[in-house]
Amino acid sequence: MNRTERHPLRHHPRVTAGSLAAFLLFALLAAALTPSASASPQLWQRCGPTAPAGQRCSAPLGVAADPTNGHVFLADQGNHRVLEYSPLGEFAKAWGWDVVASGPDNDIAPPQDQFEICVPEEGDICKAGTLGSSGSGQFNTPIGVAVDSSGSVYVADYDANRVQKFNRHGEFQLMFGGKVNKTKVGEREAEEASSEPVTVGEGEENLCPFDPGDECGAGCRGPARDSSAQSRSVTSSLSPRATRSTSATRAASSASTPPVPTRAHARCRER
Repeated sequence: MNRTERHPLRHHPRVTAGSLAAFLLFALLAAALTPSASASPQLWQRCGPTAPAGQRCSAPLGVAADPTNGHVFLADQGNHRVLEYSPLGEFAKAWGWDVVASGPDNDIAPPQDQFEICVPEEGDICKAGTLGSSGSGQFNTPIGVAVDSSGSVYVADYDANRVQKFNRHGEFQLMFGGKVNKTKVGEREAEEASSEPVTVGEGEENLCPFDPGDECGAGCRGPARDSSAQSRSVTSSLSPRATRSTSATRAASSASTPPVPTRAHARCRER
């Protein structure tokens, strides 16, 4: 074997130089794109103290993303509103009662400062919303958010005992929860008071609006969980004397507690 055969690359010096240059360029690009092991990850802090005053969040709890466009929705619990961000974390809008400090979307028509959608791109200046449970789109401790495949946003309004639904633009659609439809509750109570046949169904009371023009409001608290089974399991492990004492206490408590009213006579217990 001659010298040329032992070193085949020397036979094509131009090809070898080009390949070497390409390899070096690739290595430099890979090194530039590879994060340093010592570099800390960049956390998303769009609603923190460095954000503009009207775009900061307070005690956020729930977060969800729209599967169609990547927009992120945040339950801003302490500010009684919902915040929306772009996929890159840019503030897009906020909605709730009285969330616009000034701008074209400020609700100035009587009764003013109710449900508003604040959009900075349209010239709005945002602020914290007003706490409450009385109206549509008003929040009282929003703690959870979910987004369905069509982009509708659902907000768990904890202290208002209801779930509110909005479209992808933040516009109120409906709510559901125990007796949130105050119009239907009033119609049912009027039928009961006049001894007329009750035509209002429970489903109509728990969805608002059921008919156009229905007045919506806070829901009712659900019944407390029955803990009798748990009490029996606890007292079974006690001594006979302790068991007799616990049983007597429970019996006295039952005797002094009025019976749970039936649905026809139940009244809404709001938080």
